[in-house]
Amino acid sequence: MQWKRWLFVMVGLFVLVNSCLIFFDSEARVERKSNVSEWTEISQRYMEETLTERAMMTASEQRVYFDKRRGEFEEFFVEKSDSVSVGDPLYAYQVTDYAETERRLSSEISQLNDEISRIEDLIQEMEFYTIPENSSESSFSVNDGEYEIDLPSTEPIESEYQKEQFITELERDLAVREAKRDSAENQLDELESTGETITVTSPYEGVVEEISPSLGDPLVTILGDEKVAMAKLSDDQQKQVEQGMATRVNDVVDGEVARVNDVPETFDGDKPARYALNATLNGNADRLLLGEKVELDVILDASENASVVREDHLVDTQLPVITGEGGVSLVDVRTGIHMDGWIEIADMPPGIHYATEPEERFRHQTPLTTRFDAGEMAWLDMFDFAKQTPLLKGLLYR
Repeated sequence: MQWKRWLFVMVGLFVLVNSCLIFFDSEARVERKSNVSEWTEISQRYMEETLTERAMMTASEQRVYFDKRRGEFEEFFVEKSDSVSVGDPLYAYQVTDYAETERRLSSEISQLNDEISRIEDLIQEMEFYTIPENSSESSFSVNDGEYEIDLPSTEPIESEYQKEQFITELERDLAVREAKRDSAENQLDELESTGETITVTSPYEGVVEEISPSLGDPLVTILGDEKVAMAKLSDDQQKQVEQGMATRVNDVVDGEVARVNDVPETFDGDKPARYALNATLNGNADRLLLGEKVELDVILDASENASVVREDHLVDTQLPVITGEGGVSLVDVRTGIHMDGWIEIADMPPGIHYATEPEERFRHQTPLTTRFDAGEMAWLDMFDFAKQTPLLKGLLYR
């Protein structure tokens, strides 16, 4: 039994001495290796960062204002719960300055005509554009500060859907601007006819939700036919969301942020501030009922073809990259979007190989070794003289 005790002592001393040699080897005289059992490569995925909040389905809300500097209010022509159509009179006022009002209405009509012409041109251009059957590069784009689209950025079917949704949005905005222009033209005609009175008509169709007897803003609030998702955001959430961001309701219906308020709904020092957000729906909203509670995703950031790895494959903030010289290098990477256990690698292209197992055996800038798998061995090569030399070298090296 004495010899066993001495054997354990000798093995312990051997391990201790080698550990000390490695630990105090500042000049790297002891060769280190990274033993890699599993590896893979950086892949590509669609990635998005979302803000998810509970929301409620409600009707779209349109607001009509009255600038008291323009004249003296006379009367309302509508009451709460009244149904109104485009062109129905809402209220009347007496102008303070005839010449200034005439110039303002003429300028407003001219600007609306320019906007209408621009939207009509965009609609025509979109309708004539044919999406290529096989193309991954964008060949059509619009970005004029108000409207933005990039086609085809995905598969042709998806691009065709985006095209139709964009045309629908343009047609909706065109109808609103035409109604506003017609209202301004009617106001100008009435002003020229009476010399002092203007009747403001509705540019929207819907039901009057509120009127303001005190003439505060908004003067008239109209609930339209379109459905919107309304949510309440915290301070931190409100700072992340911007108008125009893409949204998704119940993972089914796409839309976009129509409005996010800068002012909280209530000022109460005992309660956290909540900011209202309205998201319009671009898809089929028939399945969603008014008053229904839904899950609203606001897409804060998205990448169509992001370079990604599994989050648990990172070693702290480093990726164990397999180099072309047959080694392992722990490379600091710049990460981006996190999604479903994947993480975006913002500064590396797809296709780069990296080690995944075992993490504790990876060493920076060291040769790579892998386990010997007898099942993968080409035993017949042992009898091939041309292949014998490198094979035997490999066995001896191990």
